[in-house]
Formats: sequence, C-alpha cells, structure tokens
Amino acid sequence: MTLNRADQRALCPQEHEEQKAVVAWADVTRIPTHLRPHVGPVDRSGTVVGDYLVHIPNEGDRRKGEAGRQKAQGLRAGFPDLQLLIAMPKYNGLVIEMKRRPSYYPNRDAMHKAVTAEQKRWLKRLDAAGYAALVAFGAEVAEAAIKLYLGLEVYRNARRWMSVRVSEGGIWALEL
Repeated sequence: MTLNRADQRALCPQEHEEQKAVVAWADVTRIPTHLRPHVGPVDRSGTVVGDYLVHIPNEGDRRKGEAGRQKAQGLRAGFPDLQLLIAMPKYNGLVIEMKRRPSYYPNRDAMHKAVTAEQKRWLKRLDAAGYAALVAFGAEVAEAAIKLYLGLEVYRNARRWMSVRVSEGGIWALEL
C-alpha cells in the first residue's frame, strides 16, 4: 500500500523528536582518544559527545511577560537548536538548526523556506564568527554532520557538504 502525501507527513517525526534522537545518540557516542586534546582532560570512563552538546530552549509560545523576561536574560529569536562546544582546528564549534526530515517537505523549495529569516541571520553570523553552521533535516543528517565535524567518520558515499547559500554567508547542509 502506498501512502499519500498527507499520511507521509503525519508519520514523519516532529522536529523536537528528531532533536531528542540526536541527543540520545550523542549521550552514548564516545569521543575517541585522538580528540581528547580538543576537549581537555577526561576521566577514565571517557567522555561522550553529549557532554558537549547543548540545547538552549528557544522554541515554543510563551506568555508576553515570560517572553520579555527571557529576552532580557539573553534569549534570541532564531538561535540554532544545538551547539557542539568542541573547537576543532578550523572551527570554534558546531551549531545545528534542526528541521524535520526531507520526506516531510513536498520539495526543496519548501525545505529552504522552513528556515526562518532570523535563523538564517544567526547561521550566517556564527559562520562569520568561525563556527561550522548548518541546517540538519532530520536526526540522521545531524548525527552525520557531528561525525564529519569531529572526524569520527568519513562519508565517502556522501555527496559532500553542500552550500545552501544565503547571501554571502554559508549555511551548510549535508546530503546523504
């Protein structure tokens, strides 16, 4: 039986579910010994990627007073969903804006429109500040991007990091 477009969209995990899957994966993925100079001293049991992967709650509807209070405390619209706080030789860290997997969107144009103007500005700004900044359409893409960033895997089958250009700044998406 073939699912129609509406049924396919309904079965597609929501963005927060994709993000939870990335964090669960990171919480059990060990950082290898060769990366430890980048993360500092670790205990004997080793360190996992999740120890350095952070989410700042920036989504959802808030009452006006709460929204104003959080903005005054530094909450900024469009800030990326996940931050990997491990500097590598070329980058200060990795920031990821999570979106639902590609099967949710009817076409590439709809995927690009899913990234808001504020999110594009943040990704461009962080790219200019020396961070690897990307939009990940699904948990699998975010995990692959983290593996590539840390050098945990080389994706010979990946088409490559492809640039989804936003003006002069780079927003990177990984195509598997």
